[in-house]
Amino acid sequence: MVVVIHGAASKRAGIMARKILIVDDDPIFCDIVTLQLRKRHPDVEFATASNGIEAIRIINMVGSDIAVIVTDLHMPEF
Repeated sequence: MVVVIHGAASKRAGIMARKILIVDDDPIFCDIVTLQLRKRHPDVEFATASNGIEAIRIINMVGSDIAVIVTDLHMPEF
């Protein structure tokens, strides 16, 4: 698992862009991470992707709004 925070550490993890992308091929893991993060950050929007290709598609659509990416490094597709 890798967590990427961009934008001056996303203003010291204040997460100014207010979007977190969770990428994992296990939908249950995505749900659990989203639920846990939503409890701590109720004003943040979440997006999930089941593989790298889908993640890139989401990043291309909302790119600069994403402050944090949580990703699995071992997925069957990219």
